[in-house]
Amino acid sequence: MYSSPDCLPESMPESLPDYDYLLDLLPVGAMIIDANLKIVNWNRTLTDWTDIRRQDAVGHSLGKLFPNVAEQRYCQRLQDLFDHGLPVSFSAALHKYFLPIKPRHGLEGHMIQQTEARLLASHRNLALITIQDFSMQYRQLAQLKTERAELLRARDELQNTNEILVQRNRELDEFSYVASHDLQEPLRKITTFAQLVAKELSDQMTPKQQSYIAQVVSGTRRMRNLITDLLAFAGAGRTEVDRQPVDLNEVVCNVLDALELRLQETQTQVILDPLPIVLGDKGQLTQLYQNMIANALKFSTNSSPQIHINVEHATSGIVLGVKDNGIGIDPAYAEQIFKPFARLPSKHHVEGTGIGLSICKKVVNRHGGEIWVESPAEGGAHFRFTLDTPVRQIVPLMSQADDIPNFISASI
Repeated sequence: MYSSPDCLPESMPESLPDYDYLLDLLPVGAMIIDANLKIVNWNRTLTDWTDIRRQDAVGHSLGKLFPNVAEQRYCQRLQDLFDHGLPVSFSAALHKYFLPIKPRHGLEGHMIQQTEARLLASHRNLALITIQDFSMQYRQLAQLKTERAELLRARDELQNTNEILVQRNRELDEFSYVASHDLQEPLRKITTFAQLVAKELSDQMTPKQQSYIAQVVSGTRRMRNLITDLLAFAGAGRTEVDRQPVDLNEVVCNVLDALELRLQETQTQVILDPLPIVLGDKGQLTQLYQNMIANALKFSTNSSPQIHINVEHATSGIVLGVKDNGIGIDPAYAEQIFKPFARLPSKHHVEGTGIGLSICKKVVNRHGGEIWVESPAEGGAHFRFTLDTPVRQIVPLMSQADDIPNFISASI
């Protein structure tokens, strides 16, 4: 089975040198050895990797050029290849490298290699050994393992942070209940006693003293309103969105009914389009319309105030809105008005905390939508918003005629 160590087998065809060209075409390191592990051919890639030229490699024992190949774990398996004809593989995972070659791309250590050896079909006393450079793949794999470990560590940290945030939110909820009572109760007492003093001493106080009392009452009332709005703003971001079918016509009618006195005092005309049934949180959507309609009333200086609660169909879905003919909003402040405590410059003095529209933005965002304001050419402001929620149907207002307040103009 073994050929002479001094020469190639007599059956070797004269055309074997043609392998030079074929081996040089391979994108991997390649050599041909005989049964004595003597090198018969050596391709250009191996020359590039080892700086050993073909003429310096051919005819030499592989174990002489690379002593590690003479080790039992290599030479025995190569001899088994010639004895039994079964291909041999030296995996990169187990053997790391077959030939101790310095890696490319500036990497350290030895080139990580995947080596395969099989007999030539036409020359069973010769074997082709191919060597693939896996160094870069192993480096990338090691980097991926490191990144995965970092991601797992970051995930654990994020999970811990989320648990801490959940606990902090619980504490904030508890604080909200305490603040709702403990902060507002002293203010209620201040207001009550100030009004009692004003009543009992009304005939003894000077106009200046009466003005002082009025300022105390007004200031405490504003503080109570601010606390109420702050709690509502905090609650709008913490409470879960309880998605249920919500008839927006019913929501708006309830809001208008609650604002009926103010609407009648200002003789505001309300135009209501048929609105859809959506999947959403009824309480939060009620707060949304409450704030937008109250905002429209607050900034209405027109002698014939009008509020139009509308819905439009767009390619991406429906766009809901509340439009008024009030003082309008400078487009330069179209983003700022949705920030907490935003107070825009205006010649009209309007009471408020500047939180109502911030709550609207929170509610819309928690329903997966967007909210913005437009300034129509005819004046006023048009607040428009979307909800990322399925629309069940548009409900005709005719079917709810009994529930519509008589001061509303319904668009049937």
